[in-house]
Amino acid sequence: SVISDVEAAQHALDFAIGWFADPIYLGYYPPYMTEVLGNRQPAFTAEDIALVKGSSDFYGMNTYTTNLA
Repeated sequence: SVISDVEAAQHALDFAIGWFADPIYLGYYPPYMTEVLGNRQPAFTAEDIALVKGSSDFYGMNTYTTNLA
C-alpha cells in the first residue's frame, strides 16, 4: 500500500541520514532507530546532547547514489 511504502522510505532515511543529522539538529536519534536497535544504540548523556545539538549550521549531502535505484 502507499502508506506502507511511505513508512518504509522514511525508515530507510532514518538509518541513512537520520543517524547522523537528527542528533545534530534535533538532539536525539530517530525513534524508529531506537525501536529497532534498542540498547545496542549508543546513548547520549545530557553533556553529549548539549555539545552535539545545534553544533552545525550547514548540512550538505551527496545525493549521487545507487542506493535509491
